Amino acid sequence: MICHTPHVDDPRITHRGNAYGVGRDEGYYGVWDLRAGGEPVASYEPTPDGWAAAWERYRELEERFGAQRWRSMGPWWVLLHLLIGLALWFLTGVLAIGILAALGRDIDEPTGTTGLGFLGALLPVVVGWYLFVYLPASRKMRWLVLGLTVLVGTGIVLITGFVGQPPA
Repeated sequence: MICHTPHVDDPRITHRGNAYGVGRDEGYYGVWDLRAGGEPVASYEPTPDGWAAAWERYRELEERFGAQRWRSMGPWWVLLHLLIGLALWFLTGVLAIGILAALGRDIDEPTGTTGLGFLGALLPVVVGWYLFVYLPASRKMRWLVLGLTVLVGTGIVLITGFVGQPPA
């Protein structure tokens, strides 16, 4: 019995994406799910039209189910995501300070306790952003994780703000 599980060094796979590969096997062009292995998810006649169809299917699947470019692990992308996470942390703190002001706390001179809370929100918010980007889960799950971590960060600033900031 022939095993059709594509491996990293599988010569049948001529082009690899993040989730799918396309190539040629005996008598057909195929598209393989590199995560699942096994038989090709689609196969086409070994003709120029078959190759065009296989390539189109590969690109369609890779675009739909593979990692998007902005979710790449390249060093510049990781640095960019750190900067975005820091910006999100800052915006979370601004939101929390605005809520404190709306609830009648004096925010003109932040106390050390509030400053520590603002700093304490850094980890959950930045980690939440990285999880949103790199967690191999559905888009819905990634948004849920991001929302929860931003709520945790906002909550930390709000709690420390209520403790540290006097009423206006």
